[in-house]
Amino acid sequence: MKRSRILSVILALALSSCSESSSPGYVDVSSLEEKYDSALSQIFTDTVDICDSPLVFGHWGCSYSSDSFIICESGSKESIDLASGVVSTMCDVPGCVHDENISKDCFVYRHINNPVLTREGMYFTEYSDNTKGKLFYKSGGKTETVFRNDFRSDLDRELEPGGMGSFRFFMRDGVMYVMGLNWFYTVDISSMTKTCEPVLLGGSQIFNADVYGDVFYYSNENLELYSYDMKTGGNKKLADKVWKLQPCRDGLYYFVTEGSKGSIELLPYGASESQQLLTDVYSEFYVTDESIYCITDEGTYLYNKSDRSKTRLALSLTYENGESYACERPELLKLISCPSSGYVCLLDSSKETDVRATNALFCIKKDTAEVRAISLGIYLQSGGDKGRIISR
Repeated sequence: MKRSRILSVILALALSSCSESSSPGYVDVSSLEEKYDSALSQIFTDTVDICDSPLVFGHWGCSYSSDSFIICESGSKESIDLASGVVSTMCDVPGCVHDENISKDCFVYRHINNPVLTREGMYFTEYSDNTKGKLFYKSGGKTETVFRNDFRSDLDRELEPGGMGSFRFFMRDGVMYVMGLNWFYTVDISSMTKTCEPVLLGGSQIFNADVYGDVFYYSNENLELYSYDMKTGGNKKLADKVWKLQPCRDGLYYFVTEGSKGSIELLPYGASESQQLLTDVYSEFYVTDESIYCITDEGTYLYNKSDRSKTRLALSLTYENGESYACERPELLKLISCPSSGYVCLLDSSKETDVRATNALFCIKKDTAEVRAISLGIYLQSGGDKGRIISR
């Protein structure tokens, strides 16, 4: 499909250049190359608009594309239009009232894991007994199985005896990384075929994982940080007490826990010792080529790598009842982004409600403190009216 599109573009540009030239049959090569590069850029922009976030423990229910942000929780599946801020329920059944007992085929009550959003649809796994081991793709009202995992390790069998091949996954540069409790293998996204045999990574459960170049980075349940070289097969321990990690262009960033808070450290590629950059921060952080977004008790900050300055983000939102947004529990905030995105999302889950525990989404332009707020319609009233929906 992609190859035919590229050939069509080449032909169209060549014909266009011939018609524009002053001499019949003459093609201005420099002009053609410029147009071709521009067209290729647009093609790949169109085809790679997919959430390429790493696998992060605790973020399985969130994903986004350039257009939408989704939150998938038990009994709640909602999509936020990032341009308009409109929140809608992710159900395609006409006239559905989204009731667990009477709404047949309502997507809201499907027990999904690990959603990965694309421009046209969404990949996800499911943890009901008859769907474990399958990868689904949902587009509009159609949902189909696109991949099936057939591998289980001894640890899978021990800890999930009825697991039926359940797995987690994330996608990077056309590759899907399929993961069990202590293993991974790769799959070509375009053909949905395995491209390597499963790699066992010790006897502990993997919590977080990401890839940079040929290296698969992961942290496990013992908070040990490792790097696995996918070319040589070398597996190396890098640090202890690591809860979250993110590889970037200048090195591997990770959070070292020291109780409820901790520090963000940088391990340059090829170096043996890390550098401590920020202290007394919570585990949620996101790194760009220029900046680090981090969360403290005093607020959410933008840290400039070059001059080490910090800028506090102004997170403001007025609800329809006139009350102002306030973060109650900063340790529950989530920073979610990926390299292909132009913004960082901050999801507030700090208010306890009877409906769900999310109440605001902030879209931050990368490497800036420019913030746009979107109300998710849930607010804990001071008079005890928990879970009241006050905006849509």
